[in-house]
Parts: sequence; C-alpha cells; structure tokens
Amino acid sequence: MLASFPPVRLVWIFLLTLFYLSGGLAARAGWESLFAVIGASVAIDLGFQWGRYGRFRFPDGALAVAGFLMVLLDPTVVTLPLVAVVVSTHVLRQVLRSSGRPWFNPTALGLTVGFFVIGTQVPWAVGTTPQLELVMLVMGLLLVLRQRSSWRLPFYFFVSAMPLLLLAPLDLGGAPSLSWSAFLMANLSPLTIFFGLFMVPEPRTAPPSPRHMWIFAVLVGELYALLPLTFTTWTQLAPIGAITPFLALFAGNIFTVLLRAYTARQRKAQSSPGGAGLPPVRPQRMGGGSAPVSG
Repeated sequence: MLASFPPVRLVWIFLLTLFYLSGGLAARAGWESLFAVIGASVAIDLGFQWGRYGRFRFPDGALAVAGFLMVLLDPTVVTLPLVAVVVSTHVLRQVLRSSGRPWFNPTALGLTVGFFVIGTQVPWAVGTTPQLELVMLVMGLLLVLRQRSSWRLPFYFFVSAMPLLLLAPLDLGGAPSLSWSAFLMANLSPLTIFFGLFMVPEPRTAPPSPRHMWIFAVLVGELYALLPLTFTTWTQLAPIGAITPFLALFAGNIFTVLLRAYTARQRKAQSSPGGAGLPPVRPQRMGGGSAPVSG
C-alpha cells in the first residue's frame, strides 16, 4: 500500500494528520489559517511551475511545505504572518538553488527568516502527548520504509546525536544521564523524533550518494546535540536557541552544496580536451528521501 504513494505525498498527509490530531485547528481559529496557508503555498508553487516548465504537476511539495509550517509554527500566529512565511519559503527555495535543487531545506529556511524578520516563533510543539508522540514515531518509520534508499540519513543522525544528548549534562556542570529513562527522554523526545525522521531525510538538500549521506547525517546530528549547549552557555544567544536544529541542518546543506560544486567541477574537467587522464567520477545514485518538499 505504501508503494502506491510517492514519499512526498505521504509526508503532507502525515503532517496534516498530525496537525489535526494536535488540535491545531482550534488553536488557529478554525479552518481560515489552514486554507490560507495551503492556498498560498499551492498558488505560489503552481505559479513557479508554469513560469519555469510551462506546465503543472500535482503540488505535493507545496502541500508538504504547508504541512511543515502549520505543525511547527506557534499556534497563536495569525493568518497574515503565516502567509508571509509561506511566501518567503517558496521564493527562497526557488531563488537559492543550483542544478535544479535548493541550497537549504526550504521549510527550515523559511521558518528561520520568519523568526528573524517577522518574529514568528518556533516552539517545536510536536507530539505533545504520549499518544501523539507514538503516532508521529510510527509515521516517521513508515516514511523510512517507503524510501529505503535514504535510510542512512535518519540512522546516522540518531547514532551521532544520541551519545552527545546523553552526556550533555556534563557540559553544563552536571552528571551524565546514564539511566534508561533519561536516555529515552533525551533521544526519543518529540523534537528529536520529528527532526530526525521528517526533516533530516529531505533528499533534495542532502547528498544523493550513500557514501556521502553518513557524513551529512553525522554533521547534522552532532551539531543538533551540541549547538543548544553553546546557546545555553552564551546567554546573549539564548533568544535564538529555538532555531538551533535549523542551524545544524543548514551546516549539512552547505556540505551538500559544496559537494555538488566539487563533483560538477570534476566532471567538467573530465569532459575538457585535457581532462582525459583524470580519474573518473563515480556516478551518484539518486536516493530519494522521506520528506522531499522542494520542487
């Protein structure tokens, strides 16, 4: 059954389901905000599709972006700031791109711009009850099963982040959290589950080859665990501590952009008249992801 759904379609179905189950409609004054965000996201995406390709395709990516924004943004944000974040998200993902792929995770970039420019907060209020957290975990695992070629992204993220999250109290002058309950609370928190299973495996801003996926995931996982410690220690940075997961993701995105530029330069050198003696560049197998939200 999962095979009949494109991964990105599962993403927005799961996200909107999570939004509904978490009571987001009531917190945002009914359906008005939901329709405004979805309508703006779809309209902008279709406009870019027509301008770039001269045709339309089903806006799965736009619906996924809308789902991420509705789930992650402060539930008290009113319609106009929501739509402003939607516009910035889509414009930035179309402008900041190369070889048809965005430089940065579109949702993370749009929310970061909204945080600094508009003042929209990101409370990470996902999986606020044990039941919702379980539903979110099951959904995330289903996404990994649907797109098995990119399993390395969430796997190495959790493997790299878990030990650091467990030992984080040492850096704050405390004792390490060595109990199983502390381990589960640190590594299976709603924020970690959502970020690791829904945001890290975004294929268009992650390396496509398995031999580079683990570098991306380890980099993001380590920064995800360590950056909050830095922001806790430096009190002047505390106000922007909520976006540290995005900063960790951006570091991985930059690695991907540099990797693509290096690979493109190698291929160009090989195709030049004097490049016949260069070692061949191994073709990168295009691995999909569990959350392909960029078009």
